[in-house]
Amino acid sequence: MDHKETSNTKKAVTRFLLGLPIGMAIGQVFSIVFSVAYLGLSRYQAVPPQLVSRFGGAEGTAMIVQTLLSAFLGATFAGTSVIFELDRWSLLKQTAVHFCVVTATYFLIAINMRWVPLQAAPIISSVFVFVVIYAGIWLVQYYAWRARVRALNSKLSA
Repeated sequence: MDHKETSNTKKAVTRFLLGLPIGMAIGQVFSIVFSVAYLGLSRYQAVPPQLVSRFGGAEGTAMIVQTLLSAFLGATFAGTSVIFELDRWSLLKQTAVHFCVVTATYFLIAINMRWVPLQAAPIISSVFVFVVIYAGIWLVQYYAWRARVRALNSKLSA
């Protein structure tokens, strides 16, 4: 491994580790939001009932598994961001690989955790929402970096 590959590997591992608590926090926020949306403020349900029943009614086990997988999901999103720093890859290749990795990871976890029911309509609508959110974030990042590059180029030209 050359120096640049070692540096990218270290960045990926560091981001992966930093993504663990971020994923846990985001998972907790989502569980609160969905609980309030479906049950109101009078009752809190940390995990979907389908997940609790998957673990034989053990809500604590379901919550631990959901928390760990939320952490892994956050770590995956954070760690794979290094893909966009691989200079020898085109932006299309970076985006395609990143999208495939995070999409596969998210849906494997979401379906197994019963966040998305294993039925055609919910999966299709979830994929649509995921793609729209991914594209929105990607476009914001793209235009932000483009503006930075233009600003740097104008400074260099001056």
